[in-house]
Amino acid sequence: MKTKSVIILSLFLMGFACDQNTSRPDHRIQVAASILPLQDFVNQIGGQEVTSFVVIPPGASPHTFELVPTMLRKINNSQILVLNGLGLEPWSARVIDTVGEEKLKVIVTSREINALATETSHHHQHGEHSHDHPESGNPHVWLDPVLAIKQVEQIAAGFASAFPAHADSFLARRDRYKARLLQLDQEIQVKVRSWSHRDFVCFHPAWEYFAHRYGLNQAAVITDRPGMEPSPARMAHVIETLNRTGAKAVFSEPQFSESLLRAIAEEANVSVVQLDPLGTTLENGGYIELMQYNVAKIESALK
Repeated sequence: MKTKSVIILSLFLMGFACDQNTSRPDHRIQVAASILPLQDFVNQIGGQEVTSFVVIPPGASPHTFELVPTMLRKINNSQILVLNGLGLEPWSARVIDTVGEEKLKVIVTSREINALATETSHHHQHGEHSHDHPESGNPHVWLDPVLAIKQVEQIAAGFASAFPAHADSFLARRDRYKARLLQLDQEIQVKVRSWSHRDFVCFHPAWEYFAHRYGLNQAAVITDRPGMEPSPARMAHVIETLNRTGAKAVFSEPQFSESLLRAIAEEANVSVVQLDPLGTTLENGGYIELMQYNVAKIESALK
């Protein structure tokens, strides 16, 4: 089955190859970013030197996303592919194997980050080891602004290495944006100090890094893997945890149905608060605005 997928992918890309020199309307560096927060990092660092697009469209979940031929074509016509890593992009291995890293520079932004372990590795979920990171673990590193700085550093270093003529510009933008991310971190620290509650329950372990950074406690998750229905025992455990900890809310996400969460919240007499780890609900603004939006939502539940 895997061999068949590679053959099909190869045929798609061979057909697309003839376009690659004519499809770029200008001389800017074409960058594909797997998720919206990474696309914002790309734009912050690349400035006028780059043009970017996001691979996983708004509203889609990275955990269940599958590439379509039109997106394969766009990636094939790009010079750089920016990934989160840690198993978030299981499709990337086949793309990289087929396109070739000599043609497509790949930047894995979690390369220098020590990942938090999860009960179920995303590599095992998809039955393969992906190219995008040699280790498994919780992939949601961008939701910690301090770790986001490490991702920004990886992007800037990759851009500077691939296009040294623009290196000074990339590194200057990196430094300016890092200062803004450090300010965001300080703002969140100040807010969290006033919160009376520390425990929360969420749909899946998206907010573990955020909790670890700011002294919160992810008391329970509904499911370890999006797409897998929780067992009755897991649901009972979540309800018991809500009652025991006094958590005030269950955090949902726009990419997934709230019906199950609402049933649990009703049973435990708590509210459902929708967070947005990927930025799919914001019409304007980038990563910083996304995090400010989410912090305000979390604050409404924990303060």
